Amino acid sequence: MILNAITPDIAWTAPWNVLQQLCHLWRRFGIGIDPQDRLYISGAQLQEAGLALDYDVFHLLIETDFTALLWAKAIDPAAVTPDTLSAPGEQYEISMVFDPQAIAPLIATLLGSQVDFPQLKALRKKILPQRSAIPPDLMVGLLEIVRSPTIQETAPDEVVVPNQPLNMLLSQRLEQEKILNNVTHRIYQNQDLMVTVRMALEQAQRLLRVDRLLVYQLDLPTAKPEKFVNRVTFEVVSSDKVTSLLHFDQDECLTNNELIKDAYLEGKHLAVNDIETQPNLSPCFKQQLQGMQVKAKLVVPLIVEQRLWGLLIAHQCHGPRRWRKNEITFLSHVAEYLAIAILQARSYQQLQEQKTSLETLAQRRARELEDALLSAQVASQSKKEFIHIMSHELLTPLTSIIGLSNTLSYWTADDNPKKLSPEKQRVYLQTIHESGTRLRNLLQDILDFSQTEAARSVLDLQKFSLKQLCYRVLNGFQELGDRQGINLKFINQLEPEQDSFYADPIRLEKILSHLLSNAIKFTSHGGEVTFSIWREKQKDVSFQVKDTGIGIPPQQIPLLFEQFQQLEPSMSRRYDGAGFGLALVKQLVEIHQGQIHVTSTPKKGSIFTVRIPNQVPRNLHPVGKGSVGGNQGGTIVLVSQDEEMATLICELLTATNYQVIWLIDSEIASRQISALQPILVILDAHQHKIQIEDIIDSLKMAPQTQQIPTLLTGDRLSDDQWQKLQKHGFQDYLPKPIHSEKLIDMVNHYVTRHYLASTL
Repeated sequence: MILNAITPDIAWTAPWNVLQQLCHLWRRFGIGIDPQDRLYISGAQLQEAGLALDYDVFHLLIETDFTALLWAKAIDPAAVTPDTLSAPGEQYEISMVFDPQAIAPLIATLLGSQVDFPQLKALRKKILPQRSAIPPDLMVGLLEIVRSPTIQETAPDEVVVPNQPLNMLLSQRLEQEKILNNVTHRIYQNQDLMVTVRMALEQAQRLLRVDRLLVYQLDLPTAKPEKFVNRVTFEVVSSDKVTSLLHFDQDECLTNNELIKDAYLEGKHLAVNDIETQPNLSPCFKQQLQGMQVKAKLVVPLIVEQRLWGLLIAHQCHGPRRWRKNEITFLSHVAEYLAIAILQARSYQQLQEQKTSLETLAQRRARELEDALLSAQVASQSKKEFIHIMSHELLTPLTSIIGLSNTLSYWTADDNPKKLSPEKQRVYLQTIHESGTRLRNLLQDILDFSQTEAARSVLDLQKFSLKQLCYRVLNGFQELGDRQGINLKFINQLEPEQDSFYADPIRLEKILSHLLSNAIKFTSHGGEVTFSIWREKQKDVSFQVKDTGIGIPPQQIPLLFEQFQQLEPSMSRRYDGAGFGLALVKQLVEIHQGQIHVTSTPKKGSIFTVRIPNQVPRNLHPVGKGSVGGNQGGTIVLVSQDEEMATLICELLTATNYQVIWLIDSEIASRQISALQPILVILDAHQHKIQIEDIIDSLKMAPQTQQIPTLLTGDRLSDDQWQKLQKHGFQDYLPKPIHSEKLIDMVNHYVTRHYLASTL
């Protein structure tokens, strides 16, 4: 078995007594330990099993979190026999490796051999660690052997460790372990990410003695949506003489080079010993490094959840530097630990945001429940007052009709010698007629209100003349205004081409009639009521009724449009009316998908403004967005294996009146979506068994699902990644953590677009 292909972490020449101490140290760590916990394989065991060794000494330790290989060969093999192996004067080339990746080919060779022994069976079940965390006892034992007087006296000049003493190498390895253990400790304590990264960079910079050590983060969000930037977010420099690159974000060499990004994503590193002599260094990179006064550079990737989150970069500015294997390995381990810290910080932040969102949702639900309870109590009291008012309003005209009709009947009877004069009879009949009309209008308002409240009212859309409608309404109140001494004024701001309009003219007339009736009712003799109309191009029409009446106190304006709400009970005695006319007006305006606004000053008057959209029939033009969205409901399919995120999305969309179906099995999602025919599909980017591209491709290929809008949610994507996904058919992208308002707005937007497209 040949070990020449393995580059040792430590290699030097030492006499047999030093080798004997090292062998004893390896055996002490390996013998007597359960193979399930720590596997020990010696050269003697391999030879007994029939494996030929080219080395005089072989010891291998494999545990869950570390590996250690020791091998040695006599400098003069001819002089070595079983009897002279321990001869005091013999020198050995001793090598040690602790890197699991370097030992992996040797493990593969052992597993591929035809021999069979107990340790090999245990080896088949072992999984090599990603990095080797050398136990402190083993490290201390190595240091004690290296620092022993034996080495100092017998072989002071024979240590073969390139450019540094063995003692320094082992001390550095021990210091590396301390740094990584510190990072691990802070991760377990869930300490602040910035503190953890800063500590790791400071300690690593001091150990490696580099001029600059920094974290270059990729795809940071900016103020502009869907635009990201790469920036230096953490930095440690050796002295004030080294220029700071903190917040540097002008790296076009990396931004425009996808091949380099792909290489980093595969876990590869970049070691530049000298930028002036480095082969295959692009002019862009070379010019950039020269501008930063960098002479040598070492880059390792920061990979978080299989995405290139950023880069950990070491700069040497005072001269070239040959980056050693153990330095590259150490910096890679630091990057791995920082990636764990970043992932934990991100998960914690998402958890806190989801917790805050759920708490806000719970508080909002609690407030809504309290408001609903209070509204129910107020409604109960208001209904009692409404019944009382309605009794009065109905009884007043009925009493007038019954009383005057009895009077007429009595005085016009044949056996009554006294007769009413014709003038008196006409007055009585006119009063009976007015009372009957008032009673009819009151009952009609009640019917209209009940139909609107129960959502049974359907608009009868027609094309009509706005000008004719306004004059018809005004003419109906002209006599009343003249009788009460009120000046009725009409301001028509319509252009001739703006006169045609689509709406329900009967209900629109009722809206205007109620507003004009209220304005006249609450305006004193000599006052003025102004009725205005205008329109923005061919879109919405606005009506305004302005009076110089009693006005409304500011604290009572919010109660104007409440159901069964009378502003002041005394008003029902001073002015006619049941007190629910404005509630009916509001309902009729909302049926038209319009808006109503009021401003008022007590004792000076009120202004009511109504805005009604042009209700073009569907066969002529798409309907407005008010007819779709969360208020109308619909089925949305969510495909996700993230329980916390899925629960949050379901809660938010259900509260917005959507029906959400959550699918966990992504492999059959396409068939289920085809059967459900939802109005929208939301796909989580992280699917364990199937790629999201496969799901979206199957949806867009099927005729029954290709028109369904599909949204993607997941971690932030770069511009290039999002452009690739858009080509597959995704309409939009919602990054984690989920923002509730953005989610609802995005869903409503695409549901509306889907609805409008389906009605064309």
